[in-house]
Amino acid sequence: MTDWFRTARRSFLAATLCTLAAVALLTPSAQASWKDWAAGDVENEVAAGRIWSVADQVFLSPEELISRLSEARFVLLGEVHDNPDHHQLQGYLIGRIAPNQRPAVVMEMLSEDQEEALSVFDQLGEKSSGIFAEQVDWAGSGWPGFDLYRPVVDAALARNVSISAGLPGRQATRSVSAAGLVALDGGERARLGLTDPLSPRQAAGLRAEIMASHCDLLPVEAIPNMSAVQRFRDAYLADALRQTPATGPAVLVAGKGHVRKDRGVPRYLKDANGSVATVMFEEVPENTTLAAVAGLFPRDTPADYIWLTRSIERDDPCLALKNRFSGSGKP
Repeated sequence: MTDWFRTARRSFLAATLCTLAAVALLTPSAQASWKDWAAGDVENEVAAGRIWSVADQVFLSPEELISRLSEARFVLLGEVHDNPDHHQLQGYLIGRIAPNQRPAVVMEMLSEDQEEALSVFDQLGEKSSGIFAEQVDWAGSGWPGFDLYRPVVDAALARNVSISAGLPGRQATRSVSAAGLVALDGGERARLGLTDPLSPRQAAGLRAEIMASHCDLLPVEAIPNMSAVQRFRDAYLADALRQTPATGPAVLVAGKGHVRKDRGVPRYLKDANGSVATVMFEEVPENTTLAAVAGLFPRDTPADYIWLTRSIERDDPCLALKNRFSGSGKP
């Protein structure tokens, strides 16, 4: 098992199970210098706080990253859902990329079911992140507390850019969960790019990721339809990005698994008009050195850029999930 896979497995597990933990965050201004809050001392040999270019195998400054992202049509920002630093970074980038254009923001945390609420919010004369959270009923969404995502919304509102839903509605998702991709009619599958199967290697990787994120507690027979749901969501997120006006980069805020270049959203943007840039925010141990980064994130890492952050303390998510499953008898 490679160091990359170990790191990705730990972080993906935390992202998938983040709703089991409560996290508090005091939110600095979206316009603060990234050094004011980013973990890790960027003046020494500690990796946390640094940006790694996967293709070039070199470190970049925030300004260099912003310049590169500003040239892309689609910018994908992959987070660990419960890490506050990741949302600060997302807000930082949303506030700065393509300064002379008008980007758009698509959020995995919003679904088609909330489009009417988003439309009402867009028509409001007075807007704030607090009003946004109330309008979309964030508290009832099942996602982590809104304070985590406030930097993202604040940054979007500060630039007066639209925020769109990324995921399909609950009913469609439930249908795919129950029957697989055949629950969608042929025309919809073709439109979303779901007619071509994943390669055997990609499919095996997705199955392993799903099992790992559920602590190997899932029954094997549940995996195919869960894989179908993941693919459906990836394709739908890509479609939401394509629907944004080409007035600037379309920025996706989503979990890391969705932004993978091999089998995530980029796969479904390959025929879109415009380039794709992916940034993964990766947790690393506090003592990770600069010299170790190339070994952790070699050229086959499925992202363009890695922004390294500190890890946060969490309760054992597998213990919580095991207790949850044992209480219901099933996932």
